[in-house]
Amino acid sequence: MRAGDPIDLEETIPSHCLGQYNAWQLRDHPSIPFDLVWISIARAKSPHAHRVLPHGEPSLAIRRLRDHHGDITDIALTICGSLRRAMWYRPEPREELIAIRLKPEMAAHIYGVAPVDYFDLDPVPAPAALTSACAATLRLAQSGSPMAIAEQLALDLNRW
Repeated sequence: MRAGDPIDLEETIPSHCLGQYNAWQLRDHPSIPFDLVWISIARAKSPHAHRVLPHGEPSLAIRRLRDHHGDITDIALTICGSLRRAMWYRPEPREELIAIRLKPEMAAHIYGVAPVDYFDLDPVPAPAALTSACAATLRLAQSGSPMAIAEQLALDLNRW
């Protein structure tokens, strides 16, 4: 993968699956400031909490909520922060997180997302500049599939 190339998740088997969480490792390239795509979809009315292990990489995510009919009720671009210690995360009912994990050594320099500024937080709104840069992703998130949204998010981040 080179800067500007789309990612093709549809033909890639996840490198990690656990419950509602799937992740796809991307081929490392020095010019690409992210290394993983992950998707978490809580389909249940009362999703179970799950343990998130310590990590230094923040993620930029589309967070969608659906109502009991499956209609999208809320869309936001969020930062899923780094963790100094393991924590429990309880998703909201029918919450979807579609994310790109940023390389910590590049996150602050390129995107203004310093891992230390987002330690131990639940997902928080992304900075306004990133939200503007990801306008195409936010439009697609109104009706697109998680895979298509992840691919568009990667394209928006590459264009940055």
